[in-house]
Amino acid sequence: MTAGAVTETARILREKIVALAAHRLEAVEGDIELARARAHVRGTPSAGIDHAELAEPAYFRPEALPPGQSAGPMINPNVVEGQIAGGTVQGIGGALLEHLAHDDDGNPLATTFMDYLLPTTTEVPSIEYGHLEIPGPGPGGHKGVGEGGAIGAPPAHPEEL
Repeated sequence: MTAGAVTETARILREKIVALAAHRLEAVEGDIELARARAHVRGTPSAGIDHAELAEPAYFRPEALPPGQSAGPMINPNVVEGQIAGGTVQGIGGALLEHLAHDDDGNPLATTFMDYLLPTTTEVPSIEYGHLEIPGPGPGGHKGVGEGGAIGAPPAHPEEL
């Protein structure tokens, strides 16, 4: 089931990247090739754009997107901000506080919340919210939010730096 979801998501993402690149490079979608985190016009690798440059308008300047590109409207801003806060706090905990210490036999040494630290209001900074709504292709134009704040935390783990 996961492989199918990942495959379909990757297909949709590829289509969006190609559409954005064709719009920015003033080319036909069929002439766009993707390689090494860049999109370029077939036969002219120098006429290309980085994926990061393609993503920037989707997040910060939706009016610059070509027709038909999307992100959805909020049904309940409180729920959306709750998801953002939850993911952010989860990410802070995972990257900075939580450590499941165990002995050589695999028994946990952190048996209470005195030993296993979870983020509280004391450890979490004020969270600033910014919302961007672009209708999705489905009924009502709605999309899910999820706890995106947790996504960036594992790669930022201090032991990995």
